[in-house]
Amino acid sequence: MDSRRWGGAEGGEEHGQPAHTVSDDVRAHEVIASMAAFGRHRLETLDPGRTFLLAVMAGGFITFGALLSVLLATGIEQAGVQKLLLGLGFSGGFFFVVLSEAVLFTEANVVLPATLLSNRGAALRVSRFWAVAWAGNFAGALGVGTLIAISQDSSPATLQVLSELVEAKMAYRAGGDVWSWLQVVSSGMLANWLVGMAAFFAFMSRTIVGKFIPVALAVTMFVAAGFQHSPGPKTCDGSGSEMPAQRYP
Repeated sequence: MDSRRWGGAEGGEEHGQPAHTVSDDVRAHEVIASMAAFGRHRLETLDPGRTFLLAVMAGGFITFGALLSVLLATGIEQAGVQKLLLGLGFSGGFFFVVLSEAVLFTEANVVLPATLLSNRGAALRVSRFWAVAWAGNFAGALGVGTLIAISQDSSPATLQVLSELVEAKMAYRAGGDVWSWLQVVSSGMLANWLVGMAAFFAFMSRTIVGKFIPVALAVTMFVAAGFQHSPGPKTCDGSGSEMPAQRYP
């Protein structure tokens, strides 16, 4: 795997700090440089076709994480425990994205600004990358969600959990006013902030366990809080595309 993503920050002598050994984690002040290098590498090596395929893969992984979260939460009556399981299950999908180096729109929102800060001339390529990533994530989430819905008959309890998640995601739309718009935008900002911190901390560690712990904590936080994460509604909508019509108001 590319060392630039997994703690390969350059210049260990900078800021008066000793050079890292292979076993050391990357310090927080070095993560931005590591992110910028990884972003530049992606812009230079990934054409739109490869970017789209990696984004489709990421959308699929997030959907599998959503599936696991719904399955774990099914039958759980205690609200706190259910939210914890929803978050832990969903974090599995994001962790697959991290390990496979797939392209996730919300993670790119964290990595590519670091690249822009070090290379202002890359704005057009960054914009194209974002657009392709969003389209690929949507296609992957919708495709895998539809395949899941076709391939198995979910229990009524599982469909109920999924229906409640979809309704919660769409609740802002019911308001239809400026306040509802501000709420959903603020919710998305908070979710992406936590996803960004998950990506940030994943860059810091060189071990799989060291990466998973902060990813699981950050993702569980925004899932339990019900914040709006861009791929999240896509996965719920994709998985719910074959749900019985009577479950929708």
